[in-house]
Amino acid sequence: MKNKELPTLQLGFWKRLMLKITKPTWTFVTSSFVPSNQLYFLQHEGWKLKWVVKYLKRKLFMKLILQEALILDSIPKEAKRILWINFSAPSLGDSIMDLSGRVLLKGFNIDLLTDKKNYSLYENDMVFKTVFNKVEDAKNSHLSDSYDLIILDAFSPKIVKAKKQIAPLIPFVGMWGYLNGFEVHRTIYSFARIQLLLDPKASISQPVLPSLTVSELVKLKSYSVKPILVIVVGAEWEYRRYDKWGDVISHLLSQYQVLLVGSSNGLKDASEIISIFPECINYVGNCTLAETVSIISKAKIVLAADGGLWHVACALTKPSVALFAAMPLLNESGIRVNRDTADMLCEVI
Repeated sequence: MKNKELPTLQLGFWKRLMLKITKPTWTFVTSSFVPSNQLYFLQHEGWKLKWVVKYLKRKLFMKLILQEALILDSIPKEAKRILWINFSAPSLGDSIMDLSGRVLLKGFNIDLLTDKKNYSLYENDMVFKTVFNKVEDAKNSHLSDSYDLIILDAFSPKIVKAKKQIAPLIPFVGMWGYLNGFEVHRTIYSFARIQLLLDPKASISQPVLPSLTVSELVKLKSYSVKPILVIVVGAEWEYRRYDKWGDVISHLLSQYQVLLVGSSNGLKDASEIISIFPECINYVGNCTLAETVSIISKAKIVLAADGGLWHVACALTKPSVALFAAMPLLNESGIRVNRDTADMLCEVI
């Protein structure tokens, strides 16, 4: 937060005491312009014992494995070779958003250690020189040519333990640090946090957009001259799944060549669509993540429920129509509301 004091909240003595103890889990200096539900969290959740215990366990673990003294507040100017550990939120969309601020680090020699299911997404990245999905490989890289700095996405025991295995004596900075418990606009936060780590006084000069490098991996099966419309079917979580794509496609086939993409959770939906509209081209469950990115890169427009592949479309700057589940959102004050919020960079239908 801009000021370092506890916000004025209508809380009793015990709740305010708990929030003071857990201050590193909810204080972040970009809170004045990064959208979040921080205030809601502080009022209704942050003082609860579970958050206090979680923070103290992480703090104690950091001390016990002798890493706390290595935490830095900024990226040293002399640091050239950096490893970014991105393990804490392995879902595809979160990974894309959390790593989006890497474009501000193009002057550095940066490697990435990430979850194996996201590995192919960053293999030919414009910023990361080498990408690992095993701690042992990152450790061997450090032993052959030592890193000057480690970027940890969070101070969870899993991440800190991996860092110590790789480079126990190397200093590190945190993206999220101990921050925990409430929702934040992850893309804007990634840019803001990297900029702060580079220079607290500088302003962000680059567009706040996630980005991906595309490899031409798939030759499309279509010979149609119609523009390509990609539809992402299925969903990792059932409440985000949209089951009326057939109704949508019936209105679009005359104008677009429709391509279906998605993982194995969309196989049933894709099969039903193809049985009704055989002219659609089905790639669902048949492509690697990198191949799916290649297909999406060829689209004129992308239709998708909120999920990882929609974030891929955003990172490729593709026009899209996104469908969000009937879940509460946040307004500009961080308070939950029911559908849309003011000043959204999109049109709500």
